[in-house]
Amino acid sequence: MRAGTAGSTLLLNLYDGTYQMSTDYLLTFSYYSTSDVTISVYNGAGWVDIGTLPGRTALRAASVIVPCEAFHDSLDGTLGMNVRMKISNAMYLYHIEGISYSFVSDMSAGHRPGVMLESGWSVDGAVANGGIGATMIINAPNANVQYLLKLNYIDQAEGVEVQQQMSASSWISLGTLKRIGQAAVVLLNSQYYDALSSTMGMNVRIKLVSSINNVSSVVMIPAKQHTDVGVGGDLASQLQGLSTYDDGAWSDPVTVDGRTARQTVTSAGLFLLNGLLSDRSYEVRVVYRASQNGAISLWNGASHTTCASLIGDNAWREAVFYIDQSSYFDAFANGGMNLIFRLNAQGTYVDRMSASIDSDGDMLSDAYEADRIGNAYGLDPFSADTDSDGLRDKDELAAGTDPTNPDTDNDGLMDGSERWSQTWSTDVSHVIDDHWQTSYASATVQLPALSRVRSATVHWGITHPHSNDVGVFVVRAGDSAWTSIGSGPSGTSFFDSRDLLSLGFGASSFSSARTWTFYALDYDADGNDGRLEYFRIQVDGTTDPLDDDTDNDGILDGEEVNLGVDGWITNPVLVDTDSDGVSDRNEIIGSTPCGQKLDPTSKDTDGDGFNDNIDRYLGDMKLEINIAYYDVRTGHSSDGVFFIIDADGSKIATKRVTSGHYPDLRYYIEVPDDRYSITLGIQAWEDGPDCNWFREDLQLRMQGDGREGSMYYCFAKGMYADDRRTYDFDGEHIYFTVHLRKMAAQPANTVVISGMQDGEAYGLESIGNEHRYSADEQLYIIYLECTQSSSHFVKGMNTILLPRSVALESRMDHVFEDLAGRLSGTAFQGAKVYGADALASSGSGNVAMIVSVTLNSNSASMLLHDITHDASGNRIGHNTTVNGDAVYRLGLPGDVLNVIVMKDLVNSPLGSAPQGLADA
Repeated sequence: MRAGTAGSTLLLNLYDGTYQMSTDYLLTFSYYSTSDVTISVYNGAGWVDIGTLPGRTALRAASVIVPCEAFHDSLDGTLGMNVRMKISNAMYLYHIEGISYSFVSDMSAGHRPGVMLESGWSVDGAVANGGIGATMIINAPNANVQYLLKLNYIDQAEGVEVQQQMSASSWISLGTLKRIGQAAVVLLNSQYYDALSSTMGMNVRIKLVSSINNVSSVVMIPAKQHTDVGVGGDLASQLQGLSTYDDGAWSDPVTVDGRTARQTVTSAGLFLLNGLLSDRSYEVRVVYRASQNGAISLWNGASHTTCASLIGDNAWREAVFYIDQSSYFDAFANGGMNLIFRLNAQGTYVDRMSASIDSDGDMLSDAYEADRIGNAYGLDPFSADTDSDGLRDKDELAAGTDPTNPDTDNDGLMDGSERWSQTWSTDVSHVIDDHWQTSYASATVQLPALSRVRSATVHWGITHPHSNDVGVFVVRAGDSAWTSIGSGPSGTSFFDSRDLLSLGFGASSFSSARTWTFYALDYDADGNDGRLEYFRIQVDGTTDPLDDDTDNDGILDGEEVNLGVDGWITNPVLVDTDSDGVSDRNEIIGSTPCGQKLDPTSKDTDGDGFNDNIDRYLGDMKLEINIAYYDVRTGHSSDGVFFIIDADGSKIATKRVTSGHYPDLRYYIEVPDDRYSITLGIQAWEDGPDCNWFREDLQLRMQGDGREGSMYYCFAKGMYADDRRTYDFDGEHIYFTVHLRKMAAQPANTVVISGMQDGEAYGLESIGNEHRYSADEQLYIIYLECTQSSSHFVKGMNTILLPRSVALESRMDHVFEDLAGRLSGTAFQGAKVYGADALASSGSGNVAMIVSVTLNSNSASMLLHDITHDASGNRIGHNTTVNGDAVYRLGLPGDVLNVIVMKDLVNSPLGSAPQGLADA
């Protein structure tokens, strides 16, 4: 035993100019150390970490691989290659065992052991090019080890078939090469044929059916070790792989059912796994025939851990199990690492055993993953996730997804990211009264029926002078009792979350549409009220990785969970994310009752109180009546004409027109958005002072069929390209034309401020020629009346949406901290400020405050600069102008949308009612 301090070194001594220079070595350390010890190797340029020996307080063994690519002679002038290694922490070292492990062959010369180019190759410096039928010899030092070959090449060729010679005249296919990065692997067939029997070792001939170029190296790596029990060498514990342990518990070799085997003669037949890598997993297979039930167990240093059960039915069976480093214990204190297994069924015959390394820890052996014949996929034995999609290869095989295709169903989501998340929230805050026996605060959200739910979380925010006085509960409609969440901490804020599944709810709790209510109760009548600022339920789930459109709504899953092309994040397991009766797809493409594209995440896109499935127009719908043309017949004055509009029993008199034929009189009638149609009457009158000596107004005749200007308008017509309807009335006294169309007041010029970080805007996403608001915070709303237009503002009313975080970082931060008290001397001097009433039973959850101010164009531009820059002049906000119905598709919270100023639809001047009812 030697004691080493941190930084102590040791040497690996090799023969120069031999195969040892191209061999990776397995070093096994018998040691103990109070800390983990990292082993580093000096490669000529610096120290490279190659592995870590776990800290042990008792004598243990652990191993590392020293790669030949790191070899450097640290003792120049001394015989051989002397590779220097270093330990990072103090340790007591008892024994080191070094054995050759894998073999790296470059293209410059033959290697034994290793790979030798044979026929059909041309060498070009450090690379070799193989023609059709090119062969190579694999010189295997151990015929019981099944190797995989890793070919490193930069040729783009795919599907090169590899064949292995099985006799003097026969070949078998090993499959085709599949590139993974700049390499490809293939597993040799374990039934080796010595193609060069007069040459040392086992020489396996390999042939490439088609050409391959720029091969820089071939690595020969042990994948699976086979032990034929009852055949010479099955007791060799010094060789890598499995061996029976000769302690008298096994019989001499016997032949059973034509198989060579050994039989356990006690209930403790032991066998060993030798020369393993201590940080890798292994798949172990044992072919046996037992007459009684039993088990195979692994000794972990303290007890036996069961690995597999044995079935005692006298039939040949195979026990298959995995082991990993959590249960490794070196059975002997020197040499390589040896695990010891116990087979406890006496009289059991064992025919064959094998151990396959699992380099990437994905519960699939390297031999399986490198097999290009028996494995349907070309897996990477050195990566647990071949296609880097977030799912381990084994999990993908179990789920039926393709472990070599990151997006099996081509829906735009990687197989490991087939997930969705949706949050339902309230836009209103509520007062928490001083004592729960008087009243309590509650907020409600409606959740639809949800499938494939993985998790659910309730979020809430409460402010209260003593938040530990407040208790909170959640209730699902139909449940018999409230579910208690707990009370707040000491302090003035209670902003928290809870996992609903940990509160007794399950995935099935969301399988039907339910109302969920959150209650906040103040237990202590101490004169202090609080406020429930928000309540949200967030549900996370999965989509089907084998179905590109899980909910069959015509939108790919990947498009639904990302902003994507359409710019909306919708729920991929719900056809109608917002439960408004219009499918997500129809809202996105504009196949809606109003004929316009809508917000698929809001059941009332324009916030007018009518759900999207009945809304006929974005905004408050109005009917525009436009008297576009008139002509008074001969015998009547062309001056002093006006019209009476009769809509739903309400009559409007237009102004008197005294000249011209194109008055362009426009009047607007409020119409409920769920209205399907309307019937109107329009009468033409001649002004009394101009038409008769009685000075009475006279109605002018139109058609003699009694219609007298009656017209019908269907609001559903807006689903078509033209929603204007024209009526021509040709009568005895007058001819006139009326245009009818539905309209709505549009939002005023709206400027959205988004945050800036590292020169990039955030909180507002650009989607084609529209935008989506994505910030999650309170907003200051600024009503800006401009006396002149400018580059950012129109003359008249403008709305600015300013996130609170940007406002409090801007050069006007002190103003926004106290808008009611610090207006003097600022751009807001003389402004009106409207804040949430702390005493109101409910209020806006997303609107922090509203400011109304009138400015000229220069002052407005200065204000915009001040709220988008900090005190040092650095830009901290970006301004984007959004106009018209695009404001509705920003995805704003409902309470924010409701406070955006609308442009007025202004009526033409009105006139007085007719002075008489005499008919002309």
